[in-house]
Amino acid sequence: MIDLRLEAVSKYVVGTKLLDVGSDHAYLPIYLINNNQIESAVAGEIVKGPYENSISNIKEHNLEDVIEVRLGSGLSVIKDSEKFDTITICGMGGPLIASIIKDGVKYLNNTPRFVISSNIYGESVRRQMTNEGYSIVQEEINYYNDKFYELMVFDYGKTDYTDLEYKFGPVNLSERTDLFLLKLKKDKSHLEHIKKQIEASGKTNHKLKEITDEINLISQVINNEY
Repeated sequence: MIDLRLEAVSKYVVGTKLLDVGSDHAYLPIYLINNNQIESAVAGEIVKGPYENSISNIKEHNLEDVIEVRLGSGLSVIKDSEKFDTITICGMGGPLIASIIKDGVKYLNNTPRFVISSNIYGESVRRQMTNEGYSIVQEEINYYNDKFYELMVFDYGKTDYTDLEYKFGPVNLSERTDLFLLKLKKDKSHLEHIKKQIEASGKTNHKLKEITDEINLISQVINNEY
C-alpha cells in the first residue's frame, strides 16, 4: 500500500513508462506496476541510502525486470534518446522541485506529463513549468501526516496565468475545495501569529507590511473577493 498523498499522485500518471524522481523506496512505481497502470519505471535517487532502499524494496516485490533504480541528480538520470510518458516529483519543497526542473529539462527527449506534489511554495513550480512551455491541467490539495501538499499536473502547451493564479493555482481558485480553503485558513493563522510577535517586539519593518499584505490577500481569496 501507498499513502494517501502518493495515491492521489497515481491517479494522474499516464502512459506506460514512468520516471519517479526522489523515489523514496520506489513505493509509487511498485504500486503502479502492481496495479497494471504502467509497464516499466525508472526510480531516481541522488543519495546512496535511499538508492539502496529502493533496490531492496523492488527486489522484495520481484520487480527488478520492470523497475530500474538509478543514482543521479534529478532528470540527469534520463539516458540519451530515452522517453517517458510521465515524470513524478513528490515530497519536496517548491523551490527545490523548480530547480530540479530548470536544471534538468535539457535531458528530456520528449514532452512528458509532469505530476508534482510539493509540500511548500507551489508557486515556484507553476512559474518554472510555464517557463518550460507547460500548462496546468489539474490541481489538488492533499493532507497527509499533518502536512498540506499541493498536487499539480502539467501537460505540454503554453498558457499564461495571472500572479494570483501562479500563487494559489488556477484550478484551486476555480474549484475552491474544502482542503484548499482549510490550507488558506491555516496559512493565514500562521501569518497572524508571526505578525503579533513582530508587533509585540516593538520593531516595525518592511517584513510587517509584507505579512499584512499577505494576510489581506489570503482573506480575499478565502472570501472569494478577488
